[in-house]
Order: sequence, then C-alpha cells, then structure tokens
Amino acid sequence: MNKKALIFLPLAMLIPTPSNTIVLQSSILRLLDGVWFALDGDTLYKMSWLIVRLETMLNGKLVNRETKERLGIYKFNNKSYSIKELADLEQKEAKNPQIQKQLQDLLTSIKKEFIEINRGFIKDIQGNKPLIIKIMRESCERRGVPNSFMLRWADTPFGQEDVSFDKNMKSFVELHRFMGELINFMSDIFESCPKGYAQYLEIIKKQRASQGQHKDNGTQRDS
Repeated sequence: MNKKALIFLPLAMLIPTPSNTIVLQSSILRLLDGVWFALDGDTLYKMSWLIVRLETMLNGKLVNRETKERLGIYKFNNKSYSIKELADLEQKEAKNPQIQKQLQDLLTSIKKEFIEINRGFIKDIQGNKPLIIKIMRESCERRGVPNSFMLRWADTPFGQEDVSFDKNMKSFVELHRFMGELINFMSDIFESCPKGYAQYLEIIKKQRASQGQHKDNGTQRDS
C-alpha cells in the first residue's frame, strides 16, 4: 500500500483503507479529479466519513487499535453483531423460520439506516452520476464483479435510489457484499484522484490546526 494506506480523519482517527485498492484508469477521472462539486477535497472528505460509517456497520466498531478488535453495533437476541456476523448467522440458520423472520425485521431497520446516512452521497454525485457510474463500472470489472448489486443500484433513475435499495436488498448476505463493494469503490477513488486527495489533506490539515488552536485557547482560559 502506498502513501494513501491511511485516511487521516479529524479527532486523531486513523482509518485504514482496503489493502487491495486499485488505481483506476478511466479518462473521466482526469476530468473530475479535484473539480468542485465532482471529486474535489470536500467530496472526498464526506466520502471518508461514509467509509468509516459503513466499515463500522459492516465489521463493528473498533474497540482496540492494537489488536484491531471490533464489536458489532447491532443487537440480536441480546448479543452484539456486525453485518458480516449477521450474514454468517443468516446462512447458518437458513432452515430456522423464526430466526429468519427476526433477521428480516432487523434487516429492514438497517436498510433504513443505510438510506439515511447515504443520502448525502447520492445528492453529491447527482450532477455527475452518469460519469460516476462509468468509473464505478471499471472498479467492479477490475475486481471481477461486473454484475454487482452496487452497479444496478447506482444505475437507478434519479430520486428512486432509496426505493430501489429497499425493495431489492433482501438479505444480509447481499447487504454484506454490497457494502464491501461500495467501500472498495470509494477507496479506489481515493487512490485514483491525486488532486482531490491533496485537497482533502489540506482540509484535514486546516481542521487539525483549528482544533489545536481551540485547545490552546481553552488551556489559556483555564490558567
């Protein structure tokens, strides 16, 4: 992994990107990289927070940075589960109708959560959606998933994304695969947009400087 192996977020958060990120070759990226309201630093900043949120939903919250231990954020029968663990349970209990019914109820709730947190991303890409889908297609093809749910969902007409996702996402196994594809795609964007990434780092740098200044001012007031 190169210099982008870590996405630096405010509040000292260090979020690793997948180790198998791909530098995408689409000429469209050269047009959108660093461009305002396309793939500029602000868009990548918002994308970084979405990656963190999806990673937490998918694999659980990070409770130990040294051991990389994670804990699922969803409760099911008084136990904590991540979406990955729920997908495993769904397969393990495939012949248990009671468990399957309970899992479907939880899936409905989690789908609503995803729709809500993803709304900003959908809004941000609308102006360039046909171009973003072409970039997304390259990412999927190079990863060997040309017929991914993510592509079908992204290709939904404007304004119908939420309804399409809610209707067609029918299992935790599918949700686990979809979220992984979405995280991989956004990580590929970071790897493939040097101008946007540089702008993103400037945003982080300014935020950290501002946080440091506020901290210093607080110390002065206390002294």
